[in-house]
Amino acid sequence: MNKNQMYVLLAGCLASISAHAQKNPDLVADEVVVTASRFEEKPGDQPIGVTVITGEEIRNSGETSLPRLLSRQPGVFVRDNSGSPDMQVDLRGFGVTGDQNTLVLLDGRRLSEYELTTARWSSIPLESIDRIEIVRGSGAVLYGGGATGGVINVITKGPVSASKSFDTYAGGGSYNTRDYRVGGQIASETVGLGLNGGHYTSDNFRENNRVVQDNFVADLRNFDPNHTLNLKLGYDKQDLRLPGTRTEAELDTDRRGTRTPEDFSNRSGGFANLSGKFRLGDAELIADLGYREKKNDFHAAFSGLTLDGNTKVETWSFSPRAKLPYAAFGVNNSLVFGADWEDWDYTSVRNNPASATAKQKNSAVYLQNVSTLLPGTTMSLGGRLQRIEFDASDSTVPAGGASGEQTRNLSAYEIGARHQFNGSAAIYGKYGYSFRIATLDEIYSPGLGAFFIPPTVTFIEPQTSHDAELGLETQFGPGRYRIAVYRSDLKNEIHFDSNAFANVNLPPTKRSGVTLEGKWTLTISALLFANYTYTEAKFRSASLGGIDVSGNRIPLVPRHMANVGIDWSIWERTRLNAAANYVGSQLYDGDELNTFGREMPSYWTADLGVFHTIDAWTFGASVRNLFDEKYSTYALAITFPTNTFIAYPSPERNFLVSVQYRFGK
Repeated sequence: MNKNQMYVLLAGCLASISAHAQKNPDLVADEVVVTASRFEEKPGDQPIGVTVITGEEIRNSGETSLPRLLSRQPGVFVRDNSGSPDMQVDLRGFGVTGDQNTLVLLDGRRLSEYELTTARWSSIPLESIDRIEIVRGSGAVLYGGGATGGVINVITKGPVSASKSFDTYAGGGSYNTRDYRVGGQIASETVGLGLNGGHYTSDNFRENNRVVQDNFVADLRNFDPNHTLNLKLGYDKQDLRLPGTRTEAELDTDRRGTRTPEDFSNRSGGFANLSGKFRLGDAELIADLGYREKKNDFHAAFSGLTLDGNTKVETWSFSPRAKLPYAAFGVNNSLVFGADWEDWDYTSVRNNPASATAKQKNSAVYLQNVSTLLPGTTMSLGGRLQRIEFDASDSTVPAGGASGEQTRNLSAYEIGARHQFNGSAAIYGKYGYSFRIATLDEIYSPGLGAFFIPPTVTFIEPQTSHDAELGLETQFGPGRYRIAVYRSDLKNEIHFDSNAFANVNLPPTKRSGVTLEGKWTLTISALLFANYTYTEAKFRSASLGGIDVSGNRIPLVPRHMANVGIDWSIWERTRLNAAANYVGSQLYDGDELNTFGREMPSYWTADLGVFHTIDAWTFGASVRNLFDEKYSTYALAITFPTNTFIAYPSPERNFLVSVQYRFGK
């Protein structure tokens, strides 16, 4: 069976089961959503569109990586340029800066860093996840900078009163991959403890790309409807070898080879979060105190030189907030207000030589009011004021040579409305203003001492954006559907100009597009999904490096993306999970002038898994990239001395088998 035949067969399965589902219209109940207001609410309480991936969907997918699972969602592009499980996740087409415009949270607390690094997805044990919530194009009012593309909030499970459970998983497959997980919880009627951890190793597809990953999370809480305390502790460690890029010729002759056989990056870190929740009449009060730490050692060799270094990052945070329901002028309202405080410290020592320190202090106040104007009609209005103080310096440079301070007072706002026409259709819209501050790596350059290039600190202006979205959600028969159109007009977009070899503020840009998605639920038998996203990312006006770029496309943003998949109980105890992902062509990184003359090729990938359950045991077998597609998710145009490119090749066909045991009561 060739690739095209498989997609025809998969589409036929979808059509066949959807027709059968007309006779079984039962749908799953609404899930709880917390990202909408930083308090627990149901979908529809807020005038925005929210996607929820349940824990059951995560387990049924057979995926071992959160970013790969997210790539099945509409408008989510995942970019892999290291072989690490911590892939870059890009919401709504921001290209190489997708990480810095997609805010990742763990239980409502920032997981995204203030560096040009990906979120530490692999620090989260998969078995600890209760659900993942995606709010596209929204979140600046409640969470601050870096949320123009949207917010992804990973919600972990907690112990359940008067219960106990145990879960263990073991998997192995291609590239000497080993994946072990264990978790459990025990609770009385008043207090409970949950523990989850994992160990993952793989040589990966490339040479010199071995990864060893460990993670652990503990959750201790009491059970009381009026006042609860929750302590979460976590630790993770990752050792990663870095293979470097492949040239255009090497992609044809040796995709698996390495250009940097000695490079590595080793990381360790942890967090501690203490949260208290209290009720005073109808009001809810929550206060979060958090600490997180990350250490990183790295080695890189290039042009006969070596670069060794280590960094340490510490972050303290405190976030009190309140939710107050009230009535005024015959209208029921819900007011959320709070404050965020964060203190970020960074130190880095390198042998080139460079020794950098940086501090960032964020303080903010915000409020959001949601009013029920009529039955089925809600309106929200929110605003945020944030002060950011940032200073950075390098002690190896004479005083004043590589140091600087920047203080900015920024704001964000959003207004939204939602109307429920009946029990099966709703329309919503929102308009807002968001911002992003340059990360440390975007204002600090460690230089190259061997070439007499000193370290520098060069501040650039904050990025701002006006964001709008209009969406329609409906349900009929066995299916739920959503269509959304959106646009973001950005000013001073922060971007690395590979031609000038510097981070700059771009001339005005925009992101616009449309998203279509559908889900069909068949009781017991199947869950089906399909989605399509069209994205335009362009310069609106002005010039770059003295050259007019008005109307030019922005690199690394595919115009077309689509997913189709099925989770099908083909027999009573046997489940099939299949998914196909299409990514359209995109411009090479560095081709802002649109003169390179070639585009990164489009590609299709397909994954297939079969799982069989016997009592408390589940046995699985999966194949990824079923048709052995040769593709890359990142590539950089090279125009001198000849027009060519370098890229990070993605894994070819690979296999995984697994066994899982679950006990719970």
